[in-house]
Amino acid sequence: EVWSFDISSRGMGIKNIYLKTYTDRSGQPMLIGKSDGQASFSTNVMGKNDPLVFNISKLSDNEFVGKANFGRAQLEKRILIDSKKHVLQSRILVSGVQEELRFSGLTTYISEKMQETQSGIPFLPHFERQDIFVLHDGTEDRVFYTEEDVVQSYLKVKLAAIGTQYFAQAFLDQSDVMPEAKVSINEATKMATTVLNHNILNRSKDFVVEYLAFAGPKSLTMLNKINENMGQIIDFGFFSGLAKFILKMLNLFHSFFGNWGLSIILLTILVRFVVLPFNLMSFRSMKKMQAIQPLINNLREKHKNDPQKLNQEMMSLFKTNKVNPLGGCLPMLLQFPVFIALYQTLGQSIELYQAPFVLWIDDLSLRDPYYILPVLMGLTMFFQQKITPTTMDPVQQKVFMVMPIIFSLFMITLPSGLTLYIFISALFAVIQQIYFMKDRKLKPAT
Repeated sequence: EVWSFDISSRGMGIKNIYLKTYTDRSGQPMLIGKSDGQASFSTNVMGKNDPLVFNISKLSDNEFVGKANFGRAQLEKRILIDSKKHVLQSRILVSGVQEELRFSGLTTYISEKMQETQSGIPFLPHFERQDIFVLHDGTEDRVFYTEEDVVQSYLKVKLAAIGTQYFAQAFLDQSDVMPEAKVSINEATKMATTVLNHNILNRSKDFVVEYLAFAGPKSLTMLNKINENMGQIIDFGFFSGLAKFILKMLNLFHSFFGNWGLSIILLTILVRFVVLPFNLMSFRSMKKMQAIQPLINNLREKHKNDPQKLNQEMMSLFKTNKVNPLGGCLPMLLQFPVFIALYQTLGQSIELYQAPFVLWIDDLSLRDPYYILPVLMGLTMFFQQKITPTTMDPVQQKVFMVMPIIFSLFMITLPSGLTLYIFISALFAVIQQIYFMKDRKLKPAT
């Protein structure tokens, strides 16, 4: 059994959703949709304040049917449970709408209590944050929980979800007419809600609403099996395509070795080999710049009062020696999307949640409890800087020597899985640098 929940007679929604295969940070079964209000995926009539009360019958272990009345209209709601996918296939049939003129449509309600947890480093996204995702008219919108009230509306909604870093509730519409969604975040009550409205367009026939309700882990593999759009509720960032490919490689390594920490190490080595040609270009460029640095200094002294002449002479010097002044930083810029995609993948993947590695690291989704990896990474970065050729002046070099300390402090708050990647990447860079320094072919011609 992967989950348990109660089906409420009020709106025939579900509440007390516990995931049996996951626990929270305190070791208790994971509770989804922490709400003080209506049950998730409860059904109501538009304009009616209180949820409809359904008389529920159990047809089988996986199928339930409920019946309710609204004036002369009769409602029948069927729920078919697919526990393997954490999905409830829901269908609501409303008959007698011709006689009940007050009936204008149905609403579906999702809510969640906001949590005040954050982690991350400056200039990069936080991981432990909640959001509301809406896919409407082919456009994605993601509203993050903040300390401000939010009220927004969307038309032609295909998918709506409320989620935390690793878990979510989601509504996937399968009706003939797409609903509109009203999203709100109330700072006073610490509640986030999404209300989906299916408006009746034709009173000459019965009214039908169909949707998939999901409550479970944000596993890309599972979500893609449910529907091709479901994976979009995971925030993989701007380079989502690259992030999804990286996650596939991570899962591939895990299928062979059975350890997520080892899979991260192998993924890191693979990435470093992929970007090796760019690092080689960068090193060669730096060596060439280092070789002509005395000539550059002479030109700067000679033409210090004539910037235009200095630029001309510098360009001529670069051309003669076949040096690209951007050659050192361009390869780093090309690697930037890879780093961001890795950052998002390792920070958002449910696979790392409570996954042990070795020794003191028993949860790759939490920070290193003894700060061993951040310290090792800082020392590795410091050594790398010491052996890397540079064209910076002594003052700049001293400033950059502080960077390993700053970077280590940033890493303290990050998941240990991500810190493991950065440490192994830095260690690989040191080995790579030592090899480059010994390779005579990399020495520029004089």
